[in-house]
Amino acid sequence: MRPLSLGPQRREVCPQAALRTASLHKWREVYPQRHLKCRQPNLRYGLGHNPPDIGWLLARYREARAALEAAGVGHVPCMNDTLAGNFMLNDRQEIMLVDFEYASNNDPFYELGLWFGEMFFPPEIEAELLEEYFGRLDPQIEARVWIGKALADMKWSTWAMVQSCVSKLDFDFHKYGVWKHMRARQVMHDPRWESWLRAV
Repeated sequence: MRPLSLGPQRREVCPQAALRTASLHKWREVYPQRHLKCRQPNLRYGLGHNPPDIGWLLARYREARAALEAAGVGHVPCMNDTLAGNFMLNDRQEIMLVDFEYASNNDPFYELGLWFGEMFFPPEIEAELLEEYFGRLDPQIEARVWIGKALADMKWSTWAMVQSCVSKLDFDFHKYGVWKHMRARQVMHDPRWESWLRAV
């Protein structure tokens, strides 16, 4: 066993999401679309082309960021990659997490939102898990987790659009990114979005 080093405490909202957005802009600077040899060149939108509603999506991201920063954000060690495939279960029902490439200090509500989104838990299971984790369930907790879901999908959609042009893996990253954008829209279009922003 080794002691866990928390490292420097960063105060920005969901640093993983912010870093992925920044990395996309950097890639555009280094590889303008006319020079970029994308592995999937016939994309409706990709590294050099934003989805048609990118302005709306980024406006919602800025709303969420402002609300969370005003409320205050705590940071704890997070895995930041809670895919189902990163949970190993043995015959003794013991769980081991693998793949800590993206681990960092982050907002725990973002981590929970990411995990719930990847696992497709039904609402009653999400509620049960939140109550077990926090010892209670209230509108603020639910709001922060829902916002975390949207920010996580924004982050991974950005990551996927970069990967669609630079990765050598045989995987349709573009399709994955479009799907993640769609899920972020669903949360941000939810009629409860404004109330979630107020509740955080």
